[in-house]
Amino acid sequence: ARIGPGAAAAFTLVDQVYVKRGDLVSRRDEKPPRVGTRFKASLFWLGRESLKPAKDYVLKIGSARVTARLEKILRVVDASSLAARKGAKSVACNEAADCLMRTAQAVAFDLAGENAATGRFVLVDGFEISGGGVIRKVLPEKRAQRYRQKSSLILITGIRERRVHYLGDTDLAPEVIAERLGLTILSKD
Repeated sequence: ARIGPGAAAAFTLVDQVYVKRGDLVSRRDEKPPRVGTRFKASLFWLGRESLKPAKDYVLKIGSARVTARLEKILRVVDASSLAARKGAKSVACNEAADCLMRTAQAVAFDLAGENAATGRFVLVDGFEISGGGVIRKVLPEKRAQRYRQKSSLILITGIRERRVHYLGDTDLAPEVIAERLGLTILSKD
């Protein structure tokens, strides 16, 4: 049976994993979603107050909710006149914009051209939905750009059977392992 939008589905995994609200899953034969904190977006703003770089907003993609900021405005288009301008400091009501967005935590998403359902988002200002947009491009983290590195996720579960031997003592609490691993990584810079 195929499951589509609006349907509830459940599945069981052999290994226990932590799944939080907004996480996406894909089959092994499908392209996995992207995960990141920076992306290029095209958006339309309807808020009473202008969209500004120094303000926190709530970005909602599917069921995920994360704090987000406007990092940079690339171009603004007035919806009534279709006049485009560069160098804008904010996006006013009824304007469209190409911009760079940054989220406080990594969020899973797709590009709008690949999967519209997980490639579009809304921005909430206070308690009102004030804008919406589509994700056009994934951007590398600034640290990754600076050092030409690709980020990785290291899961430290605290399961004592799976010990990390190269960090010394093998019976450590997860937070101690994380701290030593971080110091080991930073010492390589």
